[in-house]
Amino acid sequence: MADANKRQTNVLLVDDDEAVIELARRAFKDIPVSVHAETSGSRALDYLLGCLHASDSEEDQVPDLIITDLNMPGMSGIEFIREVRVHSHLSNIPIVAMSTTDDPGEMDTCRRIGCTNCLTKPHTASELMKIMKQTVALSTA
Repeated sequence: MADANKRQTNVLLVDDDEAVIELARRAFKDIPVSVHAETSGSRALDYLLGCLHASDSEEDQVPDLIITDLNMPGMSGIEFIREVRVHSHLSNIPIVAMSTTDDPGEMDTCRRIGCTNCLTKPHTASELMKIMKQTVALSTA
C-alpha cells in the first residue's frame, strides 16, 4: 500500500504525439504522479514561466521532472531544454530527453546542455510505459 503522506510528483511531459501523452497518463495512473502535458516546446515554456508566477496555492506548480521529446515541430526539444536552463528558478529541474533516434551526437548534445538523462523511445507502448515509470521512480528517489 502506498504511503498516504508521500507527496505527489508533478511531471511536465512535452511531446507532439498525443499517443505518447496518453500512454504516460496510463503509465502513471496507479502511482502518485500528476502529469501536465504540452504538445510543443513553446507552449511548455509558457506553462513553466506561468508556474513561476503562480502562488503556492494555485494548481500550476513548478514540475518536479520534465520529460521531453526532442523531435518536435517549431521549437525542438533541444531548444526547449536550452530555454529552461537559462531560467535560474527552473535550472535545477531534472530533464529527461526522449528521441526516436539513438544518434550519439544528439544524446551528447542533450547531456551537454543540461539533460539529466537521454533515452531512445522504445518501439512498443508497454516498453514506453515501463521506461516512464522507471524515469519518475529514479528522479524522485
